[in-house]
Amino acid sequence: MIGEAKIAAQAVRAKNAGEGGGDGAQHGFTRRVAQFPHFVVVVLDRLGFTEKELERGIEILKAFSPCIFIIFVSVCLCEYENWVHHCNSSFGSEHLASQDGCWTLIDAFYFSIITLTTIGYGDVTPSSSVGRAVCAVLMPVAIFALSLFMAQLHHLSELDKMGAQKTLGERLEELQEVIDADDDGTVSPTEYVIFNLKKMGKVDDDTVDLLMDQFDALDADGSGELDREDIKVLREVADQMAKYGA
Repeated sequence: MIGEAKIAAQAVRAKNAGEGGGDGAQHGFTRRVAQFPHFVVVVLDRLGFTEKELERGIEILKAFSPCIFIIFVSVCLCEYENWVHHCNSSFGSEHLASQDGCWTLIDAFYFSIITLTTIGYGDVTPSSSVGRAVCAVLMPVAIFALSLFMAQLHHLSELDKMGAQKTLGERLEELQEVIDADDDGTVSPTEYVIFNLKKMGKVDDDTVDLLMDQFDALDADGSGELDREDIKVLREVADQMAKYGA
């Protein structure tokens, strides 16, 4: 979750700019976008993605970059095999796909997919010694690349659930929703935490009700708090029950 200092900084920017903290978010977004080739950003922007969707797309591309490396190596391997077997380049219009040992770009892409997914049918394989040596190194690297990509996707999904990418404006809307749902119009730390846990899918109403019932059962003196006196009273009750039960 976003820290108090960061929320305060966003609030100051929102007050000064009158735009709900958009400037700070835009600056952070610009710094992240600057790390990627300009044409990637332009293509995504022209496809009609919003700023938040564009940022998410860039994060996914960044996570997929190890897999892109495997595809690139597969294409290089394709060209090497074609050179060894005296085939034309797979990029050329006169490429002889039917000749033994010749690879097409589709073969290269297909080879990268079955390598990444560890399927390994064996119908497209290099026949040169160098090509096989490259494969011996490429296969474990491909497994690591795909695992890294899946782990990053899971991480991004968890960030979405936790609301780490939310702007100050979105948090204020969420807070208004909590206040509207509350009886007295004020939100305690406990109420805020429970609300967000429900939004994240960590708990549901039944779980919260069960825990509240457990709390009430342990609150022997009805003070609304659990303390040593409650433990003392409940222990005496437990001893009596054990005595009569015996």
